[in-house]
Amino acid sequence: DCQIESFIQNFKIIMGRLENDKTQRVMLLRSLARLTAVPEHKEGVGSQGDGLGFKCVQLLGFLKKRSPEAEQEVLAVVQEIIIEPLAAKQKVQDLPMTTMAAVCSTFESSRLPEFLKPIVGWLVDMYKQTGSSKEVIVNMLAEATSNH
Repeated sequence: DCQIESFIQNFKIIMGRLENDKTQRVMLLRSLARLTAVPEHKEGVGSQGDGLGFKCVQLLGFLKKRSPEAEQEVLAVVQEIIIEPLAAKQKVQDLPMTTMAAVCSTFESSRLPEFLKPIVGWLVDMYKQTGSSKEVIVNMLAEATSNH
C-alpha cells in the first residue's frame, strides 16, 4: 500500500512539473489510464478500493478537477483508453468492475452520461453475468441513460 501511495504522490509531482507541456501530460495521463486495469489486491491483502487500478482512477478524477482544460484532457484520455476499448470488445470481463465503479464515483461531471453511453451494452452484459455488484451496474446504467 505504501508503494502505491508513493507512486501516486510521485505522479502528482511529475504532473505538476509538466503544466506547460501538453504532449507529455497527455502521455502520462494515458499511462495512468492504462494502469486502471490493474486488479485489486488478492488473498486478503488490503480491502476493495485500495488497489493500484482503483487509486489510478481516483488520481485521474483528482487531476480532472484542476481546470476546465485538465477536465477535457482527462476525459479524452479515459474515453480513448477505457471507454472505447470496452465498447468495442465482446468479452465483458476486460476491466475490473471496481474500476468502472470508481470512474462513476470519481468523475463528477455533467458530461458523465455522454461519456458512459458507448458502454451501455457492456454494462447490460455485466448486469446479466454478475451477482454481487448489480447495484453498482444499475447506478452506472442510470447515469449513462439520464438526460442531464
